[in-house]
Amino acid sequence: MGSSSSENARLSGTSPLESGGRLTVEPMDVPTQHDVSSAPLITTLADELPKHKADLEKYRGKEYLGLPQHTLSGIDNAISGFRGLMLLAAPPNVGKTALGVQIGLDIVKHNPDTCFLFVSMEMSRWDIMTRMLCRLAHVDYDELVRGQFCPPTGRQDLQQQIRDAEMALGELGRRIRILDDEAPSLEVIRRELEALKLQTRTSKAFILVDYLQIWSIPDGTQGRIHSDLDGDKYRIGAMKQLRSTGDAVLVISEVRKQSGTGGPSDQNTTAALADVMGSARAGYTPDMVFILRPKDVASASQSSKPRKLYNDESPITLPTSPPVQELEFQIVKGRDGVTKRTIPLKFYYTRHRFEEVSVR
Repeated sequence: MGSSSSENARLSGTSPLESGGRLTVEPMDVPTQHDVSSAPLITTLADELPKHKADLEKYRGKEYLGLPQHTLSGIDNAISGFRGLMLLAAPPNVGKTALGVQIGLDIVKHNPDTCFLFVSMEMSRWDIMTRMLCRLAHVDYDELVRGQFCPPTGRQDLQQQIRDAEMALGELGRRIRILDDEAPSLEVIRRELEALKLQTRTSKAFILVDYLQIWSIPDGTQGRIHSDLDGDKYRIGAMKQLRSTGDAVLVISEVRKQSGTGGPSDQNTTAALADVMGSARAGYTPDMVFILRPKDVASASQSSKPRKLYNDESPITLPTSPPVQELEFQIVKGRDGVTKRTIPLKFYYTRHRFEEVSVR
């Protein structure tokens, strides 16, 4: 059998065009039926439909898609439970950490198959535990920490409230882990999360990260960070990796001075998202974005009738009812199953407790 023109050209050291005056194209090798059947196949949409159907079945008949906390029911109903990657942005001293802690506590309380991992890069776990006790006991910080100043007539009730709160926190605390390392790596967090789930025999987790802007960048990555934009991109990428665990991740962030948008009378969501700190537009990556703002800078109030806590030397004056600040919880971004709205809240900041304000 004779050689092809291409073979002759190869042997003679010339190109197919040179040897025959015309370019000849060799036929491609076509896999045989045996080759096609043994090769790995791509996964088409049709192949994935059965799994998608099975995933949808998990939510059929359920009240919420995510984790409810029940205390702030208006928020539960608007977002269908906490899920995916969420961002809570607020100005300083508004109570964003206190709100995150309350949400985590109530999720653990009402979801027995869920644990709570709090990654705190700003506060110590001892301070956080004190706040948790204030909230559970319905007592002021001074009453809890300096309770020896209370007169005997009120001390028994107070101490009983604190004992009940300690028992409740002791029970809930079996499914709570606080990491107060100043610079935990993503690998450490994921390892701690896996260990917490294993020890508590839970399949779900609520992860609270406080807060985004001080998330440290590993030394090995510093060489690739040349600007604030690069740093923000790294931090958001790390948060996305936490979301990949399938758990609910709430990240606390700072917010810029209000741009005049996002409130009940102004639905400019894009401008509201722009208030979230971070040059990498941190507000656009999460599945949900919440902004917590004071309803009125002068809304913090105290009763005019004081009560006194006594010690042996002099009275300490406290308000008859705990100070309260009126806030707005704005849902400015949400994907499927989320209703964007503004929910009024009251923050009893000396007790680290939030309540919804009924709107008539």
